[in-house]
Formats: sequence, C-alpha cells, structure tokens
Amino acid sequence: MSQENLSFHLPSSHAMTIFQANSMNQDQEHLQLLSIFYYIMGGLTAFFAMFPLMYVVMGIVMLFGAMSGTHGGPPPPPALGWVMIAVGALVFLVGETMAILTIAAGRFLAQKKNRVFCIVMASLHCLHAPLGTLLGVFTLVVLSRASVRMLFDDVPEPLVPTGPYVSPFPNQKM
Repeated sequence: MSQENLSFHLPSSHAMTIFQANSMNQDQEHLQLLSIFYYIMGGLTAFFAMFPLMYVVMGIVMLFGAMSGTHGGPPPPPALGWVMIAVGALVFLVGETMAILTIAAGRFLAQKKNRVFCIVMASLHCLHAPLGTLLGVFTLVVLSRASVRMLFDDVPEPLVPTGPYVSPFPNQKM
C-alpha cells in the first residue's frame, strides 16, 4: 500500500474546529494545573509566614523582662522588644496577606475570572525565587495566549454608542 492510500483529508473547516477544540482543552488543562499550583504555593506561603511569630514571642519575652542579660548583665531595653514585636507582626501580616491573595488567584484561575489580578499575582510571584519564579513565568505565558484570553469572562466589551448623541452640555449648540 502506498502512503497516499493511508492518508485522508478532512475539510479545512472541520480540521480547524478539531484544532480549536484541542487547543481549548489544553488551555483549560493548563489553567487547572496552574490553579492547583497556586493553592499549593498559597499553603506553603501561609506556613512559612508563621515563622516571624517567633520574633513576636521573643519581643514579648523581652518586654516582660524574662530575658536577663548574658553573664549577669542588664536585660535588653524594652524598645528592642517593641521593635521585635513590630517587625515580626509586620512580616507575618504581609506573608499571610500574600498567601490569601495567592489562594484567591488560584481560585480565579479555576473560575477563569479576573485575568488582570492573576497577571499581577504572577508578576509578584516572579520575585519569589525559585518556585515563585517558575509559577509566575508559566502563568504569564499561559495568560498571554489569545485563546486563554477568550476563556476569561472579564474581557471588556468594546464601547459602541447605542443611541443618539446627547451633549453633556445641553446649552451649547453643535
């Protein structure tokens, strides 16, 4: 049998429809995987954001004078305890906020909503090397595809005038 007998040709419109369907399935699969990875990254971020609470506890211990100086010296000044509490609480709050926003981005990717928010979160994740950088770059690559843009429902509609022109200045003649 020759090679020509084994091949068959689909009409171009049918072949394009199959290609578009495969592309849409692949895009949805990529968005689902990214969503799962965002949930995992959010959980890891929430876990590691708890570590600054040790500094808060150390600051509280310093404030109550439970820490004596080394070798019988004076205890640390109370201002150092307040600094430890403030820095630990700030880093904790920033980390937990980032974790919540990361989980929200994962949810939005799964729902195919808020594409711009997902792009902003992907850009922020690019700063968190190495895992955040991988996640951020892959997210930006997937979200920049035209076929993925069409999946998101927050694509703005073009502004088209629907009625007669009404001047914002009624006293002026055109």
